[in-house]
Amino acid sequence: MIITLTGFMGCGKTSTGRALGALLSWGVIDLDAAVESRAAKTVAEIFVQEGEDGFRALEKEVLVEVLSRMDNNLVLSLGGGTIKDRDNLALVKRSSKCIYLRASASSLAEWLSEDMAEKSRPLLNRGDGVSLESHIASMLKEREPYYLAAADEIVDVDGLDYDETALRIRKMLSI
Repeated sequence: MIITLTGFMGCGKTSTGRALGALLSWGVIDLDAAVESRAAKTVAEIFVQEGEDGFRALEKEVLVEVLSRMDNNLVLSLGGGTIKDRDNLALVKRSSKCIYLRASASSLAEWLSEDMAEKSRPLLNRGDGVSLESHIASMLKEREPYYLAAADEIVDVDGLDYDETALRIRKMLSI
């Protein structure tokens, strides 16, 4: 079985993926890290140099490779926008059990505020005076239909740590 984790940036996909992989003794891949490795650049650098379209094309290429070469016993943490692409969404649905890690905009803003100071989240950088929470709420409203379409299961992560989230996933999938 391949388990994919989806949800908005900052919801804990990478850390939960590591915790779940350790709990199950499965391999773990973070899609953003795999893209960075392929490009030999950070996600932020890819966005600056190639734009979001360039990043999404590389992300799709890496996703196809990962899901086509892996058989079983893998936890794959997706990027926050991976499943906005209909081909990616279909591939994830066909190739894996997808878990949506759902978080509120207020929790996400709290968790992502440090990343904003580091400028490591290119899609959150804005100069329009809109609060981080309002910006996240707007993006979340646009993305949530994709997360729900991809999801085989949903875990509400507000108030949970990564280990608790991993345990809930294991229990709901009976593995």
